[in-house]
Formats: sequence, C-alpha cells, structure tokens
Amino acid sequence: MSSKLYIKFTPPDQVILPYEPETTAYMNNADVNIPNDGTVYFSATAYQITGAELWTALDAFVVSVKTSLGLTLKQNNLSTKFKFIYPRIGGTATAHRINLVDPTTFIGTFSGGWTHNGSGALPNGTNGYMDTTCTYGTDNFTTANQSFGICLKTNSLGLYSDFGSVTGYSNILFYPRRSAGIFETRCDDTIAQSTVNTNSIGLFALNRVLSTQYKQYIDGSVFGTIISNSTALATPAQNPEEIFLAAVNFGGSPIFYSDRKQTLAYAGLGMTDTQVGDLYTAWATLETTLNR
Repeated sequence: MSSKLYIKFTPPDQVILPYEPETTAYMNNADVNIPNDGTVYFSATAYQITGAELWTALDAFVVSVKTSLGLTLKQNNLSTKFKFIYPRIGGTATAHRINLVDPTTFIGTFSGGWTHNGSGALPNGTNGYMDTTCTYGTDNFTTANQSFGICLKTNSLGLYSDFGSVTGYSNILFYPRRSAGIFETRCDDTIAQSTVNTNSIGLFALNRVLSTQYKQYIDGSVFGTIISNSTALATPAQNPEEIFLAAVNFGGSPIFYSDRKQTLAYAGLGMTDTQVGDLYTAWATLETTLNR
C-alpha cells in the first residue's frame, strides 16, 4: 500500500494573523522593541511583566477598541478613526513617544524634564512637555467630528494644562483640575468652558460630533455637555500648531506646564457616548494588567 504526502496551501488572504497588525508594528518598532517572549520587564517593581504578557494585553485593548468602533479585525485600520494613540508601554522616552496607530507617524518629541518607567510618563511641571507633531487643523481633523483623551495618574490642583493647542484659528485644550477646582476645556471653539471637578486622576476626554456643542467625559461617562459653536479649523496655509501634551502649545510656545503623570493620550474622529465608554473600559482593563 503506497503512502501519499498532501500539502495544503492557504492563500495569504485566508491566513489568520495571531495579533492585530497595529500591535505587531508597535511592539516590533525599534524604539519599543519588546519581543513576544518570557523576557521580564520592570523586574522587582509593581509593574513587573513579561514581553508575552505585554503583547497579549495590548492586543486585547486594540481588539476591544476596533470591535466597539465597528472596524474589521486583523486589518491595519485604526488610522481610519484615530490620528494617534500613545499607550506609554516600554518604560523609556524612546518607547513612550511611539504612536500605536502608526509607528511611522506623529512620533512625539519630549522636551524638558520627564521621568519614564513602567508606571507611565511623568513631566516635571516646570519645563517638561511632548510635541505630538500632529497639527490641530484641517490637515488632520474635521469640524464637528473630533475626539481627544488623556489618562492622568496624579491628583494636583493648579493652572496646569495636560493637552492643548491654541492659535488664532483653532483651539483644543484640557485643564482637568484648575486652581479654581474646575475641569476647563476648549474644543474647536474660542471660549474656555468649565465644570466643577475636584480630582485630576482618570481618563479625561472631549468629543465633538455637533457644531453646536461638545461633551466632556471622565472615565468614560459624560461629565459635562458644553453648548458652544465650533469654529472653522485652521488650514495648512494658516499654519495650525502641533498638539502638545503636558502643556498648551500657545502660538508655538509651551505654557501652563503640567506635573501630572500620563499613560494614554489619543486624538481622532468623533465617537458616540457608548464608544467613548467602551474605549475607557478597554483602557482600564489594560491598565489593570499593567498594574498602573
């Protein structure tokens, strides 16, 4: 009786990838460089974890976000909804500047004093900030269709901005807890709006899907509905300013430096309330795994 060898060929378009392409590109990026193996990171600290565990946790986050937004899995498509997502994984300045959406775009530049480790990125509150290189204008965003968020780990009271770009044309900024005990923001408008807030720890977000109002969120829940008309975004010819983290970019110069530790920061198109909540849930799950 003769034996036969059968070889089954699977077309490339039918191969199931083990991880989302954004996860693979981010973790394999030269600045992050976390192998999917048993290598231990942040040994003997509360943030000790293996490379394989980091891959699994980050990929679960990406899958959850894509599922909530209705994006097809196993495709490189986060960029259809986001401009940047900085998950602050890797524990170094070079790793923390990399964009999960696309590690070749909007690579951040840290300036001034920062501390980087397994718990996130901590600015010194006097001269530390990060330039995302992502301009706030029509080249990246659409009026009445935009969303922004930042996760903070420090409860401090003061005139500190954690996210912002202000020009004569377009404005976006966060003061999660100003000296008056308020959450003050702008979102494609020119008038600062505020709601009472006594704690600057959490995931703070802005979301505008209407020209007549935008919403503030804390930890995935609506915190304030701001009645304010959107303005025309700056065009490339008007030189829109880059979005800064841990400070406001005021006409090209950083002001209102923050002393609050950051983990997540993101910017993209508008979402529903449910999607903002789902993003928070996915992020909270990842943060729990990272023990931060």
